[in-house]
Order: sequence, then C-alpha cells, then structure tokens
Amino acid sequence: MLVGIYKRKLLFFSVIGLLAYAGFQIPKINFELPQAAASITDFTNLYEETVDYNITIDVSKDGTAEVDGKKLPQGVTVKPDREELRYIVLNEPNQSYQNAVITLNLPKKINRLVVDPQIIAVHGANPESAELVDGKQVVYRASNITQTSTVTIVAAFPRGYFDLPASKVVSSSISSIPGLLWLILGLILPPAAAIIVLYMVFKADFRLSNEKAEGELKNPPADLAPALVEALVRGRVGPRTIMATLVDLSERGYIRIFNTGRDFVVYRNKISKLDASNLKIYEKTLLEKIFLPRQNKAASLDVEARIGRHLFSRKVALFYLQIYDEAESMGYFSVSPPRLHLKYRLAGIATFFWGLIGYTFFAILAPDPKFVLFFWVSLIFFGILIVNFAPRLTTLTPKGHQMRKYWLQFKNFLDDDSLLAGSNLLYENYLSYSIALGVEAGWSARFAKTNFMPPKWYGHTQTINGVENFAGTLLPVIDFIADSLNASNEPLVK
Repeated sequence: MLVGIYKRKLLFFSVIGLLAYAGFQIPKINFELPQAAASITDFTNLYEETVDYNITIDVSKDGTAEVDGKKLPQGVTVKPDREELRYIVLNEPNQSYQNAVITLNLPKKINRLVVDPQIIAVHGANPESAELVDGKQVVYRASNITQTSTVTIVAAFPRGYFDLPASKVVSSSISSIPGLLWLILGLILPPAAAIIVLYMVFKADFRLSNEKAEGELKNPPADLAPALVEALVRGRVGPRTIMATLVDLSERGYIRIFNTGRDFVVYRNKISKLDASNLKIYEKTLLEKIFLPRQNKAASLDVEARIGRHLFSRKVALFYLQIYDEAESMGYFSVSPPRLHLKYRLAGIATFFWGLIGYTFFAILAPDPKFVLFFWVSLIFFGILIVNFAPRLTTLTPKGHQMRKYWLQFKNFLDDDSLLAGSNLLYENYLSYSIALGVEAGWSARFAKTNFMPPKWYGHTQTINGVENFAGTLLPVIDFIADSLNASNEPLVK
C-alpha cells in the first residue's frame, strides 16, 4: 500500500511548527539594549549630593557654643582687641552640598561686630555672604561645597561682650602670646633663675652650719631665750625651737611633763600675775596652742585634736614669726627672715609656673624636634630649687655674726667629750640650750657618771636611773609634740 504526501499540507504544518517553537524560545532571548547614562538610583544619588546644608549654632553668655544642645569643642576665645568665635563647620564632608546656611544665634543684641563677619570657604567651595541680622543673629552662606571643601565661620565681638570664665581669659591670653616671645623667654629665664639659685646657695644657712668657732665659753654669752639662740645659730626656726621652749618653760615652772610609758600628759601650772607677765609673747602663743583656755593638762590625743582642727595652724606660724621679730628687734638680722623667705618662695613659685606654662605651650605647638622644651624644664627645676632654698636664707648683721660666734663657743663647751661632776642644777639650766644647739646627746653624756636625780617638773611611772634614762624618756615626748606642731605650720613660714 502506498502512502502519499501532500506538499501543501506539509508546508502548512511546517510553518505552524516553526511558529510554535519560536513562541517558546522568544522569551529566552536576551536583547542587548544600550545602557542609559544614569539609572533611577543614580538620579536619586545625584539629588542627595546637591541638597542644602543648614545648621544653627547657639552661643551662650559664657562663650560656649552648642548645636542641638550638644556643646562644641570650640568656643569663644580672647584676643588682644576682641573676643572671637572661629569654628570649622564643614571639613571634607561625606557628601556635597549645593548651598550651606549657618545661623549663629547670639546671647544678646549687638549693634555691630568689631569687624564684618567672615566665612572662609576653600577647596572648591564658594563663600557667598556673612551678615549680622537684627543684632541677634549672624547668618553665613556658602555654595558648591564638595567632599574636599572646608568651610569656616569667624565672628569678632567687642571685649566684654561675653561673660567669659577667668580660666578661659587666662588661657586665651597665654595662647595669644607670640611663639617668638616664648622662645626668647625660654632662652633668657633659665639662666636668670640659675643666677638666683647660685646667689641663694651663697647666702643659704648651710654656710652657717659649716662655720666653726675656736675656743669654749663655759657660760651663755647673753641672756637669750633658747628659741632665739636657735634662730641666731641656725638662721631659722623649726621643731627644735619648740622642744627647747618646752624645756625652758618647764625649768621656769610654767609646765610639768609626766610620762606614763604609753602616753604623756603636759600639765599647766598655776602661776601668779607677775609670772604670767614674764612670759614672752611667743611663749604665750605656744601655750595657747597646746592648751585650751580653761584646760590645765594635755595628752597626746589633745595635741592631735588641737592640730586636726585646721589644715594649717596660724598659731604655730605666729609663734615662729614672733621669734623672728624679737631677734630682728635685737639687731641680729638686717632683714626679717620670714619676709626674705616669702619673697624668694613667691619668686620660686612664679618661676615654676612660668616654666610649666612655657613647657605646655611648646609641647603642643612647637614643631619637632622640640629642643626648646629643655629650657622650660630647666626653668621648672630652678623654680623648685628656689622654693626649697628660700627658708635657708639668712641676713645676719655684724652684731648677729659676732653673737653667733659666742654661742658656737658655748656649744663647744656643751658638746665637749670630758665628763662633768656636779649637781643636776647645771645640767638642767643648760639642757634647753643644748636642745636648741643640737647637742643634747653630748651634753647628757657629760653627766653619765653623776648621781643624777630627775627634775621636779618631770615624772615617770617607772624609776629614772641616770641622766641617759631621763633624756631617753623625756626627749621622745617633746619631740612628738614639736614635730606634730611643726607639721601643722603654714607652708610659707619656715
């Protein structure tokens, strides 16, 4: 059987098949159309990069600047002829801005600024305008700010427009000093301070401490209180002045000392008006420091309580000052030591802070290498030396030098190595002088072989055997009182 093929039908169904195949394949074809120059996203980004930048800065009366309640690191600074606000508003921002408007709200109305307000726009940005509006605002405008631009605003106000804190006025004034002047000061001040230190070393009392006197005096060369003797011989007062005065007051019947072993008690004796009138002014001051007005005895806790009432004790300082005044009135000092000490201590403090300020200034602003810092460090060092050497300065008159020589000869006698045989009276009479002259151990050793009896003004719970046992129990008591009182002294009185 033969099967026939019709050409027209074959052609028809072939065309239908091709069309059907094409219908399935056309959706899979990727038509490569030309890309647009900018997508919708690109147009959106372009819009964001050309938005305007607006910011409002509120300035307070004290010169601080805030944005939305947040304090800015930069505020108003003091210049020689004005008070200035200089603030970098934009510094290489993350995006570009077509326009920028900065509004500066002022704390109070002002008719005009010292100079016209200024907007500094660089690296592609254009400064447009800066103007004072109604005396209450300064409005700045700039345009074409790119991601490499910097925009800074400047406003200059008359001195006194702001109520600036004193610290800001001082710091701003220091920072406005030209760097060249700081450099000159850094080169000149250290040598000047070194000269002052050398002068003070030459005048210091350690020169006195190295001086010796030939020969001996077996009796005090003058009727001087032990406190004045120490001021004359050492050139200054200190804890030994208090120790010697306490023993002297005991010998003269004004106080008694009792050692319990673990503590002590100082008793104030009842005295007549005549005896009270014989007290020197500085002795009254010391007794007033140890005893309350109606108190007749004081233990260690009482002394500590009296000291702890104030950070520094004015009475201890007054005690020292009154001793210096009496020594000066007797013609032993040409210049009162406290005034001399204070003058140089203040000079040392000023030197120290000048060095500290100069060091800080150059540490921050000076270019590397910062060799000039060495000069400011040396100035700080010299300031410390001046402060520490000041209390050691003395200005003895010729009369003072001569009298000091006599007391040094008496000191040689007290500190002699030979033993003395005699009554307790000689030992007691000169004990306060030996403490003032720093030879109480040597003076006590000279009576090691005597049949020693403790004085009536000193008591102990145990039996006192010999002069060394007496000195070994008495001296720690008065040393504690003296060191405690001296530690509470005002720092500027030495």
